[in-house]
Amino acid sequence: MNESAQKIPVDGKWTVKFQPERGAPESAQFDKLTDWTTSDVDGIKYFSGTATYSIQFEMLRDGGENFWMDLGEVCVVADVSIDGQDLGTAWTYPFRVKVPAKLLGSGKHELEVKVTNVWNNRLVGDNFLDEKNRITHTNVHGKFNKNTPLVSSGLLGPVTLEPVK
Repeated sequence: MNESAQKIPVDGKWTVKFQPERGAPESAQFDKLTDWTTSDVDGIKYFSGTATYSIQFEMLRDGGENFWMDLGEVCVVADVSIDGQDLGTAWTYPFRVKVPAKLLGSGKHELEVKVTNVWNNRLVGDNFLDEKNRITHTNVHGKFNKNTPLVSSGLLGPVTLEPVK
């Protein structure tokens, strides 16, 4: 990470674990943060539920101060933790949580962001499956079909740390 600027990017390879039994693979590696609806993997493209993003990052200096963990764009809600310490929920713009100085000493840290989206995409994706293979079961009929637009989903970023002023 380049820490010469005020904002410290948290980027690299992200491991994303998807909620089981929702049609997605157990996990995937993302080289960059992208909208699930742009995936070539139908299980990710049409996923609805909670996916857990994790990445290791290194602080090259002692935190010594409180930071904002800015998630950039989130579709739709995110629960954030660093090194297993719950930092709260980001559910509206700006999607950020405060990180106490005591959590950001120099060295490696594990960021985990649990992102939950809406049901729309799975209901659309189920229209491409035989009824017996569908993931969801609902009494809402006729509202969703193969042509219903998908709703942006996932952690889109960019994710940065910024000292609290």
